[in-house]
Amino acid sequence: MRRPPAARGGLPLPYEARSKRIRGNQRSPRAPRSRGPESSGPPDFARMYGRVDGICLSVYTERKRRGIFMQPILSVETMRASDAWTIANRVPGLTLMARAARGIFRAADWPAGTAIVIGPGNNGGDGAALACLLARAGIPCTIYRLSDKASPDNAHYLARAETLGVPILPFAGREAELAAAPAVADCVLGTGFSGPLRGAARQAVEWINRAGENGAFVVSADINSGLNGDTGAADLAVVSDLTVSIGFYKTGLFRGDASRYIRRLVNVDIGITQQGPAAAFLAPPGAQPGPGQIACPSGCRWDSLPAADDPDDI
Repeated sequence: MRRPPAARGGLPLPYEARSKRIRGNQRSPRAPRSRGPESSGPPDFARMYGRVDGICLSVYTERKRRGIFMQPILSVETMRASDAWTIANRVPGLTLMARAARGIFRAADWPAGTAIVIGPGNNGGDGAALACLLARAGIPCTIYRLSDKASPDNAHYLARAETLGVPILPFAGREAELAAAPAVADCVLGTGFSGPLRGAARQAVEWINRAGENGAFVVSADINSGLNGDTGAADLAVVSDLTVSIGFYKTGLFRGDASRYIRRLVNVDIGITQQGPAAAFLAPPGAQPGPGQIACPSGCRWDSLPAADDPDDI
């Protein structure tokens, strides 16, 4: 695979933001055979694996009639604007959180005894909703809270988790329990974080990494806690076995120190409408310009999952 071009400022990005469609006549030799434009069956997917800056991507290629469509990679500002517009005009925040949790739930095989470490924001809300799904699936889990504060959506799913019998404990004083967990969901900080880690968040990241060193499977929600969502810079961040990006990939998942902390990266589409230009685009490894492909780097493709539009379904 060719080395990704350098973006402005010398930081590498997978593909330059030139055009969302690439025209040409050559078809990728690894692409699946088309089902034909009149086929009414399910789309034909071929799984491919590639690496961008050392990060393993799980890529699905769906055959379409025209062009190659590439997955957009957004800045934090554009992602925030897209999220706000979608909530204001199309999909309630609780529903988006439910969809995000379902994507995270389906991205891994969660064992009994999973620890979910949550912060006070909506990233923590994804973790609280994930706990609800695990409880409903009969998988014992425990929520460890870094703070008594919670965003409204976070508080909603914390209350539901409590009614489902999920233990909700303060993180302070229970670090040893976390370090012994077989799996850990990192839901501490989201893409809005920048700067060095401090206080309880730093301690949580250190103990999550200790759990990983002890053999726990570590999954980060949206982005690894401690990574800058735009630059990928970090003095300390969660080392994940899997990072489940929510909505769209963010530039910080591919830049700076990201490859030191992310072993595998997938994306789940939760129905957010993009508002603003993409910083870059990601195409499948080895893709040739040609008709009939849509590139969706995604371990959990939302439109292939059962609907979860009612947050009370969680």
